[in-house]
Parts: sequence; structure tokens; C-alpha cells
Amino acid sequence: MAIFCYKSVKSGEYIEKVFPCGKAPKTLYLDGKRFYRDYLNEFRSHGGVGYKPRKSIALAVHPTQVKMFNELSSKAGCATEHDEKGHPVFTSKEQRRKYCEWRGATDFDGGYGDPTIERRRHA
Repeated sequence: MAIFCYKSVKSGEYIEKVFPCGKAPKTLYLDGKRFYRDYLNEFRSHGGVGYKPRKSIALAVHPTQVKMFNELSSKAGCATEHDEKGHPVFTSKEQRRKYCEWRGATDFDGGYGDPTIERRRHA
């Protein structure tokens, strides 16, 4: 199973859907809207040319701690904004890597150069 990106040409809305490899349709219809497969965004979301902002549920903090973690992450050199629910919002791969290392977390969705158990063990 893999994640595939789709975009509505009319509204500009993006969605992600999970399909078995090789079984993703080129066009989806949801709630009366037509979505086309967005190959470029799929490439970017896997470490390609660009980076689509991502939220982390696993690294979320309590909503009452949002202001404190925004300030602490800035002081630690990995300035990261948290949304109203406490999820950190990453705008680059480097920012995500620094934030994970600062929090002592392992990024199991990461790729080359991302924090892993092995990199922390040998550091």
C-alpha cells in the first residue's frame, strides 16, 4: 500500500489516498469534485525537489504547552510552530530532522539523513 496525491483543478484542494501499488486511479470523484493524480507532489513528498508542510501527531504537545514549545524550539535552533491542537508543523526536511533530534525522537517515516535509532545510537 502506498500514499497517492490528488489535486482538484477547480478548487486547488489536495487530498491523499492509500491504494495498493499500481492500482491508483488517475482520476477520483469525491463529493461531486474531480481530483487528478498529482505525480509531482507524490515525488516531492518522498524527498524530491520540494517539501509539502507536514504535521506530526506523534510529536504533538498538549495545547496548553504550544506557546512554551514554540519558544523552546526557537531557542534550540529548530524554530517550529505548533498548531492549536499542539501538532508541530514542519516546513522542511532539515527542520523536521533538527526538531526530532532536539526532542530525542526517531522518525520512522524518514529517509536518508533523517533521525533514526541507529544514528542516535552512534552519535
